[in-house]
Amino acid sequence: MNKFYSLDIKEINPLTLDSVEIKFDIPSDISEKFKFKAGQYITIKNNINGEEIRRSYSLCSNPNTNEIAVGVKRVDGGKMSTFLTKEIKIGDILEVMLPTGNFIFEGGNVVAICAGSGITPILSMMKSSNSAFTLIYGNKTIESSMFYNEIRDINSDNHFIFSKEEVEGCFHSRINDSVIETVLQGDYKNRGFYICGPGELIDNTEKFLIKNGVKTSDIFFERFTLVKKKNVVDKSKTDEIICNITVIMDG
Repeated sequence: MNKFYSLDIKEINPLTLDSVEIKFDIPSDISEKFKFKAGQYITIKNNINGEEIRRSYSLCSNPNTNEIAVGVKRVDGGKMSTFLTKEIKIGDILEVMLPTGNFIFEGGNVVAICAGSGITPILSMMKSSNSAFTLIYGNKTIESSMFYNEIRDINSDNHFIFSKEEVEGCFHSRINDSVIETVLQGDYKNRGFYICGPGELIDNTEKFLIKNGVKTSDIFFERFTLVKKKNVVDKSKTDEIICNITVIMDG
């Protein structure tokens, strides 16, 4: 049976208008249990308006420290994401499951391709990487980009893509084949590719990489799934990310 641990919230950092970083206080007697690998996630449980809600969020902290932190982006109609981004306070207690997941950073020469809140597990990888790391990160605007300033301070090869804002030195586009080719300049060999974000991004990127000779064993991705509520016409306003499904492509 999966066990939850009661953890105090020790820090809440606003990231954008609709997202926050939440840091937990881990008691010393269970700190070893919460050791994790970059790319893994935790499941949070809380009672909201009389209903038990469970949601999984990727860890964004450095696994080489004793810190446990997640980045949460509010989803329209999302019960847990709304609660975590608008209602919680420092000192509140949440029920948290131990880190798990197979979207694990293996090190080496890495290219990470992500969009929106897909940056959260990638950021953990960036913080723990000791090798060449190329980031291709898509958002609508700078203002809507989670961890934008923190990423700029990390010594990696960062490429920002904005679909609704023109920024000097950045791509004004969505992440597509042309953007990836421009960044990589045909250099696809001996690299691990980590992709995180919407299904369309993952599917299109995977096809492009395979077409350019990348082995499926070198492609790792994490796909978000949505819970769809019944009797709702506009699903875009009621879907909420509930878990991170890891699919590791192997040859």
